[in-house]
Amino acid sequence: MACLDNRIVFNEQPLLSKEQSGQGQVIQQSAEIMDEPLIGAFRCSDARSSSTEQGCLEEAHASAKCSMTTGQAHHRTDQMTTTSSGALPIEDWLKAEPAHQRREALPPPQQPAPTAINMWSLIKDMVGKGELSRVATPVQFLEPLSELQQRCEDMEFSELLDQAAAVERCSLERLLLVTAFAVSAYSGVKRTCKPFNALLGETYELACPEKGFRFISEKVQHEPTTINRVLAEGRGWTFELEDELHTRFTGTAVELAPIVLLQVAFSDGDTYRWGKAMTSINNVIVGRIHLEHKGSWRLRGVQSGLIACMKFHAATMLSSKSKLHEVSGVVEKDGVALKGVKLRGKWDRELHADLPDGSSRLLWRVNPPAADPSRYCMTPWVLRLNDLTPQLAGRLPHTDTRLRPDVRCLELGIYDQAAVHHKQMEEGQAKKLARIAKPGATHEPRWFERVGGCGKIGEEYLFRYRGGYWEACAAGAFAAQETQIERE
Repeated sequence: MACLDNRIVFNEQPLLSKEQSGQGQVIQQSAEIMDEPLIGAFRCSDARSSSTEQGCLEEAHASAKCSMTTGQAHHRTDQMTTTSSGALPIEDWLKAEPAHQRREALPPPQQPAPTAINMWSLIKDMVGKGELSRVATPVQFLEPLSELQQRCEDMEFSELLDQAAAVERCSLERLLLVTAFAVSAYSGVKRTCKPFNALLGETYELACPEKGFRFISEKVQHEPTTINRVLAEGRGWTFELEDELHTRFTGTAVELAPIVLLQVAFSDGDTYRWGKAMTSINNVIVGRIHLEHKGSWRLRGVQSGLIACMKFHAATMLSSKSKLHEVSGVVEKDGVALKGVKLRGKWDRELHADLPDGSSRLLWRVNPPAADPSRYCMTPWVLRLNDLTPQLAGRLPHTDTRLRPDVRCLELGIYDQAAVHHKQMEEGQAKKLARIAKPGATHEPRWFERVGGCGKIGEEYLFRYRGGYWEACAAGAFAAQETQIERE
């Protein structure tokens, strides 16, 4: 089967000049409409991307092999997590990765906020029609993040995984810490604005040496269902996520029901898997919009047989304020609950564990709020996710979310340009999908590959990491790719 070029080019020119810092300014875009828009379009250039990038990748792998033969190989013990290519272990990457200058607020908006539009006129025809994830949403209802960046919100409390990696394998202590990490992922998801839908082939990276991990995500499939794939690596652990998000409008609320498989694998061979609860955005037509998580999931220690059974309690009309956002759980072994072990807390605040000896232990507590949470009520962690730090200048691939002009314009408060760019990107996505729908054409993800003979999503992973992203980054492949495009 012929494979169409899967590169995404958000802009023929870089969104930020090399002299500009992470805040940056949006460069004036051409208003000319082209047969195949360069802003926000997937471009089918059969030969443009391969030669330079492949040469840099080969150089990166050759360099890695050379370093291995000079004596670094013996440092790769079972206490280190490596990429599947084995070329750039996390410990070596942490030594080389520079510290990033993180922002504490969004830039002030450059335009007044757009006037409100009638929500009912927008979504009344969607009642009962099921899937909403592919519906084009006006930028007034979006926040300046893509769904790939939103997946990175799970990593805010990655230190819990560092602590879990340091305790005994298959222990109750490790299970409790991984469960706390799983619950902490809900704490930042209280905002009611929708993230931008990722485009097919879009990627996102977060290099976070100050917290000791690196993160990469990619939208790997759009049809028949959309699938996003995530891989994060830290000291002694690997976190993976693959999800298929289903949304529907009930008439009063928007319900988000993910089919998702999350996994943490520690370097000592201990693995944990779990899912996610349903999220409901209530009162979208009348009243105060608020969000809640509800339902239950089980976090299973594959080798230990220990299972944390967690329940998110839905609020009712009679619920007191003290009962809002409650989460509770028990730990089971062979289908029998462990005596004296209980989990309790609030998903937006903290999680405690009651232990068999009668003591109670605080497993996790939310970080203080941002001094300037912005008009989107973002936490300090979320504020950094779309930041173009100076350390990223010239190093990101063209597929990275940070280079999307519609997301960038919305963050800068240039609402009219954000709407124009967003429309162009949706049109470019439609053209890309039409091309790969033709017989003999397909889309191959760049950094993940489909696993043959797999089961259903949410039960086993349908895609796995190919390897090579961080090696290409270190070798300057993406910067060389940008230079090639500028010359052409």
